[in-house]
Amino acid sequence: MLPFIPGSTASAVTLDGSSRSYLQTRESGGGSRLIPGYEYLDLSAGDLAGEAVSVHFGGWARYDFEQENAKSNIQYAFVSYRRKEDNTLVDLGRVLVFEGVAAAERVDGAYARTDLARNFSLSAFGGVPAETGIDLPGASIIYGARLSHQLPDLYRLGISALREEKNDDDFREEAGVDLWLRPLAAVELTGRSNYDSVSRDWMEHSYYLSIAPLDKFRFNTEAAWYRYESLFRTTTTAALQFGPGLLDPNETATILGEEVAYTATDRVSVFANVRLYSYEIAGNATSFGGRINYSQGRGNAAGLSINRVDGDDARLQYTQYRLYGSRRFGKITLAADLIDVEFDENTAGDNNAYSASLITAYDLMESLRLGADVEYLNSALLEDEVRALLKIIYTFGFKFGGGA
Repeated sequence: MLPFIPGSTASAVTLDGSSRSYLQTRESGGGSRLIPGYEYLDLSAGDLAGEAVSVHFGGWARYDFEQENAKSNIQYAFVSYRRKEDNTLVDLGRVLVFEGVAAAERVDGAYARTDLARNFSLSAFGGVPAETGIDLPGASIIYGARLSHQLPDLYRLGISALREEKNDDDFREEAGVDLWLRPLAAVELTGRSNYDSVSRDWMEHSYYLSIAPLDKFRFNTEAAWYRYESLFRTTTTAALQFGPGLLDPNETATILGEEVAYTATDRVSVFANVRLYSYEIAGNATSFGGRINYSQGRGNAAGLSINRVDGDDARLQYTQYRLYGSRRFGKITLAADLIDVEFDENTAGDNNAYSASLITAYDLMESLRLGADVEYLNSALLEDEVRALLKIIYTFGFKFGGGA
């Protein structure tokens, strides 16, 4: 049952949303043909009580017409109350939380935030964690909070913590610090450091520095360190679980990167980048390359990129080439994407892998787009495979009721 939140009668109720439907055909790893269909639906109903109350829903469904099996998931579904005076927000239901160490949590419960005096802000959440593709034993509750302080246009500093209990035991306990800093108009620093109190070790440090000393130049610097055991130990997403051939819990990774961006003209941009990877188990690797982008209005673009990877592992010794472009003809958009990967050694029966994609889209109406993609892949694992994807994307907005 949803709570009653008082407010003035709205002049009109709005309903906005989008429907994204896809039908794909491809081969599975075992060689059988898969024909999955997907539907992604997002809905928002606003102005339910003088613009203060709104309802939001997002979910997906999948059905494979060849295997005859189905899956579905509700990504979020909540009632939201907002008060403009102090930037107060309260969400009840299946909520999404992006607050400090709670970087991307889905919780069946409540989330709230508000501005306090002297540029402080406070947020908190609590409930039952929503798991994706995984069924961890035991009953869980999760809760956390974040306190931040900011000086507008200069900095924002936050400290946060979360705790998850499973069968009354401490299953997960994390704390973090996050920072946004702009000491000069051309200098911006963002980053975070998160600590795992259960394993008593740091989970990650990740920081990004952007400097634009001249109008046409920008330097983007990345420095990051990750400890897999702490970072993925208690994940609620199946794709991030430890397992054979997946993530090694004993791995740590250090990444240092630099990208230089040059805006040659209003339409042409040039990028050069280098990244250094240091893995405790997998060894070291260096990636460097560049790309050129051309853009002319909506739907008209082209680009070329070359990237070289040199690593201790033979699987990390290759050069990747990419050529892509798109062109708009009235309501029709055509695009092509070519990727070629040349390995130094024959590691899996073939030292060359490549793909070619053709993308088409037709704007039947401003709110309705139809599309079809065809992709050809050839590698040691996927020999002469053709994939196809049909798309229907519909966005809408309605108003109900109202009056002067």
